[in-house]
Amino acid sequence: MKVVIVGDLGLAQELKEQMENDGHECMFFSDDKNDKLNDFRGFSDKIIVPIGNYKDKKTIENRAKCDGFTVVGFISDEAFISSSSDISETAIVFAKSFIGGSTRIASGTIIRSGSYVAHDCLIGSDCYISPQATIGGFCDIDDFTLVGLNSTIVPNTTVGAYSIVGAGSVVTKSFPAKSILKGNPAK
Repeated sequence: MKVVIVGDLGLAQELKEQMENDGHECMFFSDDKNDKLNDFRGFSDKIIVPIGNYKDKKTIENRAKCDGFTVVGFISDEAFISSSSDISETAIVFAKSFIGGSTRIASGTIIRSGSYVAHDCLIGSDCYISPQATIGGFCDIDDFTLVGLNSTIVPNTTVGAYSIVGAGSVVTKSFPAKSILKGNPAK
């Protein structure tokens, strides 16, 4: 696959390296450098938007769609994805991630390297699951939630929309939307 990646630093650079390791061709598009999206049309009509700012992400995605691009995602060849899981076409799953059976991952969500998402989980839209995060079975992670580096969410738990789970935290019970969770057990 040939694809244009929005951005040229940080997460975009890591995504480009992952995709190239899997045999894909990539180019960077950057608003900061006054690039014109249509200048990339000769290379590809597919675009990936791996940025965390939802407003900027949706603005770029909508502009790209109006210009005739297709917004796509990426699943690394080195990730394990159960055949019974359902991954959105615009989700990004990095190498060494594990997605268990009957798990659903919605649009725009990013699952970073080494993350473990067990069976029967629902991961909402535009979530960010940091490296080495562990999400137990039958969990619901609602839209726009950030799960921090090396955190653990035990089975049968819900984390409400727009929440933040701090790095290294252990979530042992459900929390409502807009929660900021930290510690072991998370509070």
